[in-house]
Amino acid sequence: MNIDRVYNRVVASFATGVRGDLVIADFQKLDNNSAHILMEYTNKLGRPSGDDIERYFAKTFEGKIVPIMASCSIKPQAVSIVAKLNVPVRDFEE
Repeated sequence: MNIDRVYNRVVASFATGVRGDLVIADFQKLDNNSAHILMEYTNKLGRPSGDDIERYFAKTFEGKIVPIMASCSIKPQAVSIVAKLNVPVRDFEE
């Protein structure tokens, strides 16, 4: 990755509030409501924090898909995480 692309991603992350180098590389459906997601990132910007990952999901999927942070595993160039559909549950009222 050349320096201009890294610079553009960093500037984009400041503008949107989301880290610019996080990208979904692959996913596998686990059941009707959840999936295992593999994300990649650039080592030059350091490891993403849990807040970076949560912000990415909130901004990208508009709160419709939420990460399960207990399943998060950050590797040298990838993040492995399980995410689920955000299904609002309300009490049944008569």
